[in-house]
Amino acid sequence: MLRPVSCKSVLVVVLIVFSALLTVNAQTAPAPKYDKSSEVKVKGVIDDVKTAADNIVHLTLKTEKGSLDVAVAPEKFLKEMEITFAKGETVEVLGSQVVAGDAPAK
Repeated sequence: MLRPVSCKSVLVVVLIVFSALLTVNAQTAPAPKYDKSSEVKVKGVIDDVKTAADNIVHLTLKTEKGSLDVAVAPEKFLKEMEITFAKGETVEVLGSQVVAGDAPAK
């Protein structure tokens, strides 16, 4: 089965929620909800790929405006879809921008 870049882009468009890069205690903060009215498109280079305690894969994305944390999808789902992300890869993200903690929206 072919996995063209466009497949990854579509998945990212559907599943991305990104926020200002902050450390937030997942046990005390509710998960952000996708809000179509706050959709933005951002292009950047992946600086880091991590799986959080809740098994959600997060990308640290370097953009022209700074770094963003991009919550992609559950690790299990990405493995089933055979989708991987690598440091240095350029991606374009369409998602609902949310603010974590006291950080201002960018």
